[in-house]
Amino acid sequence: MSDCRSRKSDCGSENRARFFWLLQCSSNLTSLITAVTFDKFLTRIVGSHAVSLASMTYQRMLGLCALMALLATPCFAHHMAVVVNKDNVAQNFSSTHLAKIVKGEVKKWPDGKDVVLVLHGSSPGEMTTLEHLTRMSEAEVKAVLASRKDTIRTVGSDADVIDAVASTPGAIGFVEERSITDRVGVVKVDGKLPMEAGYLPH
Repeated sequence: MSDCRSRKSDCGSENRARFFWLLQCSSNLTSLITAVTFDKFLTRIVGSHAVSLASMTYQRMLGLCALMALLATPCFAHHMAVVVNKDNVAQNFSSTHLAKIVKGEVKKWPDGKDVVLVLHGSSPGEMTTLEHLTRMSEAEVKAVLASRKDTIRTVGSDADVIDAVASTPGAIGFVEERSITDRVGVVKVDGKLPMEAGYLPH
């Protein structure tokens, strides 16, 4: 503990490295599971236990299917993260304050820089996050974003969001957690980091 306190910068670097390693593991697991169709996945699980589908009771089959659903659901879910330009001093937002940024009610950062919202125009996860965050329908969110198009940059991919946020003072955006790099800052929402329970409204 004393060593960690005397080397805060080293410990911070180690924690960031562990965080990015965890994100990479999550991405690899998602890719592995999504690369296998459900029937093959089920066959592999059943086969590994030398169980014949024909010999399984209805209740056991139902139980296995429920287990597969529980295991597969987190792997297929793509969690969103809020990223900012690394010069931004903001480290933690409430979901209410973040909603105000999205709706254009907050236009300046504490240091006086303009808020520049960077969005990935074709990201279903992003739109779902914005709907829950603002408590609006998709049509209402789109109408709000259209009304403030002069202060929003729309790009084509998560990588483009990272590029835009990294190169634009005052920029903030949403990306899938597996797309995070050390070129941007990751913001806590309601005191939580990406992949922690309670991060961003769902």
